[in-house]
Amino acid sequence: MRPEQPRDPERHHITRANGLKFAYMDEVGDAWQQESGGPTLVAIPGLPGTARDFRWFSPALFDAIGGPGSSGGERLRLIRLDLPGYGESGRDGYHAMTIEQRAAVVLEFLELLDLDQVILIGHSSGCTVAAELAVKHPERVSNVVFIAPPGPMPHYKLETYRWLNLLLLAAPTRTLMKPLLSFLFSRMGFPSYLSDDERIYSSLDAGVKNFTRHAHNLELLTQPTLVAWADDDRVIPPRFIEPLVARVPQGPRLHFDTGGHNLQKTRAIEIAEAMCAMLDLTQTIGEEE
Repeated sequence: MRPEQPRDPERHHITRANGLKFAYMDEVGDAWQQESGGPTLVAIPGLPGTARDFRWFSPALFDAIGGPGSSGGERLRLIRLDLPGYGESGRDGYHAMTIEQRAAVVLEFLELLDLDQVILIGHSSGCTVAAELAVKHPERVSNVVFIAPPGPMPHYKLETYRWLNLLLLAAPTRTLMKPLLSFLFSRMGFPSYLSDDERIYSSLDAGVKNFTRHAHNLELLTQPTLVAWADDDRVIPPRFIEPLVARVPQGPRLHFDTGGHNLQKTRAIEIAEAMCAMLDLTQTIGEEE
């Protein structure tokens, strides 16, 4: 299920060390204080996702702990990211970004905002970034939430993307490829509002995704991990996700018959409620009241 209305706050912007703009949405309750232990959740979208991908999950999350006007909602902070090249975050040229490079950008963001410890929420390819950061910097990540995650083996033909990316790296052929990419992304069910650059960056990043590294990270995860997936996911079918479920640490397992790939929308309420239960948010809030 999903809430009645999505939430679309304005983006904030911060400048990275390389001078590029990094965009994010920041929803902070009136009583949230990092020093007092109020949870900070950082949502990482997939490819070619943006902070907008969590527009239905946000109200579901606040409602799950009492609503934004209650003491529960006021003690919560949810940050939604635009990774480089997507949404309003800048990117320096047409080059692929690996899992490690995207995780390094998220870490830089945490340091710029002086966030010591967070809960990471990944959707689709964003889960590979969350896993990388959680393994390399476990002191910065208390819990992990995987929504429709990639498994430890490829769910698409990497060679196809690698050949396609050879054409995208050269300016003349990149221009010629834009209509084809638009058609292919539309056939795969991606939204029509994507820009040409977002489709190009998505292809480039997908072509360098290191599933061997991701599988290794899954084995090394130590944080409690919620996993949500659906049988009718056409992007990452269950047979690719189920090996991940067996590898990661204990936590809620939300296995849906329906919901597709964008469970952060179609199953926002169920995921938000399970996540709050995992974090004992409702119990802690009740005790404070």
